Amino acid sequence: MTEIERDTVEYNDPTPFDNSKLQSIDDIIKAIRHKMYGKDVREPIAQLGEALIKLLQETGGNQTAEVIAARGNFELLGIREDAQDATIADLTGKVNNKADKNYISDYLSKVSYVPEAYLNLAALKAKYPSGRPGLFITADDGHKYIWDGQSWQDCGIYQAVGIADKSITAAKLDPNAFTFFSSDNFVFNRSAMSRGFIQFEKINFEVGGISGGDGTNIESPYFARTKLGDLGFKGIAISNFNSGKYKWKIAEYNADQKFIKYVDDWSTGQNLNIVFKPGNYYRLLVTSTDSSQIDINDLVLNLKIADLAKKMTYNLGDMTRNFDYSITVGGGLEPKFNIDTKQNITIVMPLKPLTIFDGLGSQIKTSLEETAGKSYTLATGQFLIWNLQKNTINVQSVNDPRDLLNVILADNIYGNISNGYFSQFYTRKIAKNDLGYQINIAGNDHPSFVSKSDNSLDVIMPNNAIFYFNHFGKQVKMSTSDFYGKVINLPTNSVLIWNFDDNKFVVQPDKNERSINSIMLANNMYNHITSGYFERYFEEQFGQEYSDSYRKFSLTPIETNDQDMTMAGDELWIGLQSSTDHDLSKTGQIIRFDHSMKKVGRFVHNLGHLSTLDYCAETDTLLIGNASDDPTAVPEVMLIPNIKKIKLDPDWPMIDYNSDAVIKIQFPDLSSMGIGAVFGESPNILYLLIGGGPGMNSIVKVSLGIGNSDLSSAGYGNFIENTTSYNGTAQYVRRYYGRTMQVNQGATFYDGKIYAAFARHKTRFAEIKLHEPQLSNHDGYYEINDWSITRNDEPNGVVIFDGFYFRTSIDGFIVDMPIFNEQGGIGNVGEIITMKFEGTNIQMTPTSAATDLYLTNVKPDSFIVRSVSDQHGTFNWRARIN
Repeated sequence: MTEIERDTVEYNDPTPFDNSKLQSIDDIIKAIRHKMYGKDVREPIAQLGEALIKLLQETGGNQTAEVIAARGNFELLGIREDAQDATIADLTGKVNNKADKNYISDYLSKVSYVPEAYLNLAALKAKYPSGRPGLFITADDGHKYIWDGQSWQDCGIYQAVGIADKSITAAKLDPNAFTFFSSDNFVFNRSAMSRGFIQFEKINFEVGGISGGDGTNIESPYFARTKLGDLGFKGIAISNFNSGKYKWKIAEYNADQKFIKYVDDWSTGQNLNIVFKPGNYYRLLVTSTDSSQIDINDLVLNLKIADLAKKMTYNLGDMTRNFDYSITVGGGLEPKFNIDTKQNITIVMPLKPLTIFDGLGSQIKTSLEETAGKSYTLATGQFLIWNLQKNTINVQSVNDPRDLLNVILADNIYGNISNGYFSQFYTRKIAKNDLGYQINIAGNDHPSFVSKSDNSLDVIMPNNAIFYFNHFGKQVKMSTSDFYGKVINLPTNSVLIWNFDDNKFVVQPDKNERSINSIMLANNMYNHITSGYFERYFEEQFGQEYSDSYRKFSLTPIETNDQDMTMAGDELWIGLQSSTDHDLSKTGQIIRFDHSMKKVGRFVHNLGHLSTLDYCAETDTLLIGNASDDPTAVPEVMLIPNIKKIKLDPDWPMIDYNSDAVIKIQFPDLSSMGIGAVFGESPNILYLLIGGGPGMNSIVKVSLGIGNSDLSSAGYGNFIENTTSYNGTAQYVRRYYGRTMQVNQGATFYDGKIYAAFARHKTRFAEIKLHEPQLSNHDGYYEINDWSITRNDEPNGVVIFDGFYFRTSIDGFIVDMPIFNEQGGIGNVGEIITMKFEGTNIQMTPTSAATDLYLTNVKPDSFIVRSVSDQHGTFNWRARIN
């Protein structure tokens, strides 16, 4: 008899039996001997009979083969049947007992390999839904799990039995083991407090992108996004602690959750002031800078979001640490200070308790609630002491005895806090007029000044905040928007004071007693500022007096002149104002003249004052700026594209202010007195002459939106969709400062310069050259070359005529002044050319088929050009002015 090797019976296979098909007899036998669970043994037993029947059919009833197959690896068929019975009985008992304690102990004794770790229990179940022998750890709670045959069982904390609260004594601590947790070693620059916020918000990211077309979700492993509605804040601050790895941008949706646009392009940096529009929805989209797949767990460690509503009063990251012990104020609040004329300092405690920590970051003491908001007055030589033994805060003299455990919060040395925790707040809040302190104006904005006949000065405050810093660079005070652009009259022998106690600008006689907590911005000594921070701007504005330069001019009578004028191709357009309220019953006109001053047409309008009038030939657009002496007037420009192609009634060619043909853009924060406007070096550039009634004191450059370029989100206007022309939006570029002129009476841009007329007291004309700053985010300045003529009537409008003349109109005359020492124009062959000024060195350029031209009948102020072949034709001419 052939000897058959016996197979050892050992139930160590937890994998399920595959019942999807009939297995081989060998696989069936192995399953019966080795499967751990009864449910995986019953099916093999059932398949065994089916396998034997199949074997008989395939062998044609060969009983010898049948018996051999049935024995398997056993010597006798009976031995195999006994083994099967024993297996079934053993498994049935274990299933009925549901893995009793002895079974689990025996099971664990067989586990000898290293435990496997998973994120949480859900991840473990997903990996092994039917169990697996061994020890498994879940990272979220540190618990160990085993499979009991039916389910995963929690067996408590891995390698620990737990530590009771407050059961560790100081004697059992090794100080060296806790060095990392010292407040000195805390990674403060990654905390919310280091960015000036109470906390970071918990934001849930999901893998996927956002369509730039309609804002819908896109499945992609290279992006992470927030869900619509998760950023339910009025605004957020973004801290990107790994700018080399991640970049982000924000998608905006309207109140109906319809996608509007991406607020800006990709950014890798920080943005601590992103204000959301009320009612709109926002989503954050993040991707890696190297286009690798996004790891959410790593992302949430490096990209942090803070709620703007939870911004602290000051940034704890800027707080100077003066002691071996660290003191903080709850909620980032600060004490307040007031100093009287006797140098007494009153300290109002913060509205939150003080907390003191040791060098390891352990809390030592928190001040009592009853001291929050309480006032303490220190005379010179006194101290404010926090007694840590008794937890009291009191005022003591320098010689008073103190308990051993105390902290100095403040001292008073002749009206100055030079020691103690509160000294850092005092130096940030109290004005000092020494050289270590400095004032800055946001945006490099400037004040400007207007001299009055009573020797007073009108101080026009900057259109931006004024900041006061101490010599450490810490911000002490910031002015409020109540004073942006405000006109403050400063009489002679008075001073303009910035009072820090109420954060207001006040005027008072120069001999009056002032608040100690204040600084002087300007004085007025008979129309001159001789001291104070504003002195430098006064000198810039009035340092250069008007020039004594006079120019020649010629006069041509004209029936119509009222406001500004512009050259529209070869036509001269002169504007006559309508009522400023755009009443249709109080209309004005724009009269059109050809090159020889023959009237060829007109427009009727209700567009207002027409302070400035300009034309862009490239876009066939008329530009109108309205300035005013009325400080309540809203600065506004109007654009009328395709002005020459507008279909109007020939008998009443009305351009209505309220029609769609007129594009209006308002600039409410640029000027309190209206603006003049001219096109610049390209069709999308405007220069706004700022100042209105008091006089031009600056020039602002703006960029116009064209087509799909919507500039309104960071600029001005309302976006007009589906246009290839001007879309009603504009954006601030920069401001230029220079000498204040009088009221602007018209302007135009030519050959890189602005030419303008000014009047109110004395008529002046000017060529204005703009100088760009070295840094793109700084302001520029302008240089003025001005002159006058012997007539002092108020001019109306400015154009550059024929490239040679500065043209305006005064009291019924067209006035032409040479812009350099030449004159010129166009002429017809055979006709007398009368020059505006006596001249010499006459030159001609043919502009027709008649090219054989020569000069004749030359006089000091006239000449004739003829053709040798006696042809008719045209020419351009130029001559030097005597």
